[in-house]
Amino acid sequence: MVVTFLLQAQVDAAETFPSVLRKFELWLESHGLGHGRTFSIATHGPWDMKKFLRSQCEWCRLPFPNYGKNYVDMRRHFGNCYNVDKGGDLSIVGMLHAMELDFEGREHSGIDDTRNITRIMVQMMKDGWILNNNKSILE
Repeated sequence: MVVTFLLQAQVDAAETFPSVLRKFELWLESHGLGHGRTFSIATHGPWDMKKFLRSQCEWCRLPFPNYGKNYVDMRRHFGNCYNVDKGGDLSIVGMLHAMELDFEGREHSGIDDTRNITRIMVQMMKDGWILNNNKSILE
């Protein structure tokens, strides 16, 4: 089963995680985010922050960034907003279909998943839902 469509050559040529994280933090700083302007990280679910980012920081011996400790878990918000229990389809595709929207792009592509999660967020806000940090890596 192909999940990402990445080639090994792309992986080998990619910047290191510490370098990319530093560039992201410089981008945040250049936009005043975290310094007078608040922001939140939104994810499809807890694995992005709790498992992947945390594990990568530990592996690279980097401190876990403060901005990642509390975040917006879209699966939890979606379930609460539309009364979908844990047995319901809370995949990105499932949430879009429940909103009568189609997935745009390629599944499991980081940028396409991000754009589709954003579409879900926008629709939820149009439906009157208030999004806030609803998950912590400490849970």
